[in-house]
Amino acid sequence: MLELLKEHWGWISGIVAALAPIAGIVNLATYAHYIGRPDVFMPSLELGPGLILLWLAYILFFVLLIGSMLISSLFLSFGLSELRPKPPAAASIARVLTIITAASMFVVILPVGYQAYNGEMASAWWALLVFVIPALCSWFFIAGNIDKAESLGRVIKRWQWLWACMAFTLVVGFAALSGIYPAWFVTKFYQERGIVGGVAEAAASCLIAMVFSLAPTVGYYQLASKGRVAQIRGALGGLVVFLAVLMLMVPALLTFPSVFAVKFLGISDRQINRYLITNAEYPAENLNVELWSLSRGMERKYLIEGFALYRYGSIVLLCPSHLAGKTEKELDQLTGQCIPFAKSEVKQLNEVPQSQ
Repeated sequence: MLELLKEHWGWISGIVAALAPIAGIVNLATYAHYIGRPDVFMPSLELGPGLILLWLAYILFFVLLIGSMLISSLFLSFGLSELRPKPPAAASIARVLTIITAASMFVVILPVGYQAYNGEMASAWWALLVFVIPALCSWFFIAGNIDKAESLGRVIKRWQWLWACMAFTLVVGFAALSGIYPAWFVTKFYQERGIVGGVAEAAASCLIAMVFSLAPTVGYYQLASKGRVAQIRGALGGLVVFLAVLMLMVPALLTFPSVFAVKFLGISDRQINRYLITNAEYPAENLNVELWSLSRGMERKYLIEGFALYRYGSIVLLCPSHLAGKTEKELDQLTGQCIPFAKSEVKQLNEVPQSQ
């Protein structure tokens, strides 16, 4: 992929530069809807380098999010590359390793799901079960594929067999163990959005996410006999399949990087501050004194306490202090209490001490 980018850098960078502002606009619109205040999007919209930075931040967090979910695929790919399977046998070896890894994942999900069904928290020691299946299968795998992989062809002495079995167990076990992260991500979504589908459905979704995280490596080695270009297409196809499965289970998948990007760039900030407001549209007498910790000043000037949930372009959406501790799930139902001020009418003062 790096070679492809190097060869076609000119037109790829041109397309990226053209699409960056559009992607930034979509990101802003996504976040405005996410916090339950789509009305602030259009008044705040301004074209400029900020949109490109927002898009780059979104891409960064999206790559980190998806990349962290593919660690299991990287472990499996590392194991296959160390085996150096002969091209005609690469597809069958990849399938066998995938089945063993998937079985190891199931062995972990089963007791964890059972304890969750009984309302108990599973012990971290259950994670060690991922090494049981590969340990039992290691000897048979090596014996069955010793003539199909270059590395296995050098396994002759007994200590080499034991070392190969141990390496096989560790690589496959860690590939299965690292699949816990996409499972955690799916579980987190179920918890935050209050989806009621039962423990069985949640456990099944976790297992599906874990198994499909191996798709890029499976796609790559399925086409090993057709050349490197075909393998890259297979890996990209596997990645697309994994993303599609994730989006079916977690529809808000594309929203999470947007939220992280907005917070990273300071467009949204939960820090409570004092603000000096100079505003005619929202006079002090129309505001709740206790809700905003209102301090009257000169005519049409007053001090309030709150935080900037959305700050872009000419709009600053200020929210009362008591909303700062709300989760994202709760916040989008309460942002009707927030007020969109013109940026020119808001001056941020000192931070409010936490004890207050």
